[in-house]
Amino acid sequence: MIYEKKKILITRLVWLTVLLISIILYIIPASTPKIIDENVYAEYDSYYNETEIEISFSFDKTVMDCTTTISFYDSTEQLLDTKTVDLQCYGTTGETLFSIYVKGNVDSYEIISYKIYGYKDDTLATILLLIGLIGLIFAFSRSYKIYTFENNSIIVYAGLVRHYIKINGTITDELNCFFSYHLICLSCTLDNGDLVDVTITQSNNIKLKINNYLQKPMKTNIFKKDKLSSAKTTDENFCEHTNPTNK
Repeated sequence: MIYEKKKILITRLVWLTVLLISIILYIIPASTPKIIDENVYAEYDSYYNETEIEISFSFDKTVMDCTTTISFYDSTEQLLDTKTVDLQCYGTTGETLFSIYVKGNVDSYEIISYKIYGYKDDTLATILLLIGLIGLIFAFSRSYKIYTFENNSIIVYAGLVRHYIKINGTITDELNCFFSYHLICLSCTLDNGDLVDVTITQSNNIKLKINNYLQKPMKTNIFKKDKLSSAKTTDENFCEHTNPTNK
């Protein structure tokens, strides 16, 4: 595989992997916290024959929300009432915001069920997502073109910083520039004296001229192997114009 193609492909795969990891982190649900301590405070009012209840839970992890259903019994273990309560959660603690009133003298209680929603910190996933998107945009902005002219293999590479012409495996002109407000122009001379001019736009679009005649690049596929031909350039396969001096 051509080095330039391999470099672009690996870069894209790396940033795609970072992006996929961030998406997976978003999808993974928060683990369910467990109750490590429970307290039910009861104060009986004989005048109204009712009990004021306050509930407090402690969890092993940070909790966003908690709903619990509790049954209350008197001293003879007779069911007085069953209440479903939404707890106000603060970090690893959940408690009733308002008191619960149960008719009768509460002596004991039983937690029937509860639903706990854990807090999930998506900071890491958000950072990876942003980095992955930015990296992927830059990765897909990289490009390369392959040309064949008079038995010469010409590769033009436009990267994030590095831009160069490579003739038959040798870099003949290069410019390192992260961003340019102007077109990037590279040039070199072939062994037979033909002048190669390359223009790279801000979006890394590549145009190549030989002796002022625009050349057509070979068709390439980032996922398929490029076949470099050593045959002479023809109008049908590689160029839009033919230099009369090179016939």
